[in-house]
Amino acid sequence: MLPVVNDIVDGYKKTSPGMNVHININPSLNVWGDQILIGQVLENLMSNAVKYTGIEKYAIINLSAEAKKDEIVIEFKDNGVGFNRGSA
Repeated sequence: MLPVVNDIVDGYKKTSPGMNVHININPSLNVWGDQILIGQVLENLMSNAVKYTGIEKYAIINLSAEAKKDEIVIEFKDNGVGFNRGSA
């Protein structure tokens, strides 16, 4: 997962040099799957996180994963303003 995330972050550094993005990745994060599809999902999540950081100086993004029974749960958190679930 780390190479996919690094590619996305490098893209942001090139297209938005003034943007400060800090990503915390759980070092034990290992996910197997289609790299292109996983990359697209992470790109969309990261794009929204950066876009909706609002007045925050930095976009802080945390990725973690946990094995639960026969699946891996990936958690994505950011310090963006979020949205009202009632109007979503």
